Amino acid sequence: MAGSGARQIRAVAVVGPYSGVPCAECRQALWEFACGDPSVVVISAPTDGPLEQLRLGDIYPRPYGPETKNLDPRKF
Repeated sequence: MAGSGARQIRAVAVVGPYSGVPCAECRQALWEFACGDPSVVVISAPTDGPLEQLRLGDIYPRPYGPETKNLDPRKF
């Protein structure tokens, strides 16, 4: 995505053998590509369980990102 010049996500699917919920480091990266939008959809897809649709703001309730420094990540 970033390699093609895109800078903002609207949704992401996370597939994994555990919960399908992104780890803390991944949540931070997702938050930065969400450009401060807590409504970005995260589809949790564990390989051994049902799909779940979450919002980034729900799984990462107190984020730290460029907007806390008054920066627009879409400009980088």
